[in-house]
Amino acid sequence: MPPDWDLLISGDVLAPTLFELAMDRQCPARRFAQHCMYIYAADGVRQNASGQRKRRLKKFVERAEEVGDEPMSIWAHNCRVLMSRPEIFDYSDWIEGGLVRHQRRLGLFNRR
Repeated sequence: MPPDWDLLISGDVLAPTLFELAMDRQCPARRFAQHCMYIYAADGVRQNASGQRKRRLKKFVERAEEVGDEPMSIWAHNCRVLMSRPEIFDYSDWIEGGLVRHQRRLGLFNRR
């Protein structure tokens, strides 16, 4: 597996599948799927992200808020915070898996 496998698959094509796996409490690869969804979200809030990506991310966030368990509720919350304050983006949290390894809700006033 290439070292950046997570980055390679975290795009629009596999996002619906990754989201479903991240939502599935029984999925043995759930944490990896959640990690990929953090990458997808970080890419989706960039200024030059496509409108389609932004709309799809918003739908994933809404669904996670409605029917997700605690890890996905935290993911949705963190996505909302990043959408409202993109400057708090932290590479190690969003791309390297920090928010999956150490689940926490980001605050609106966090520096990172």
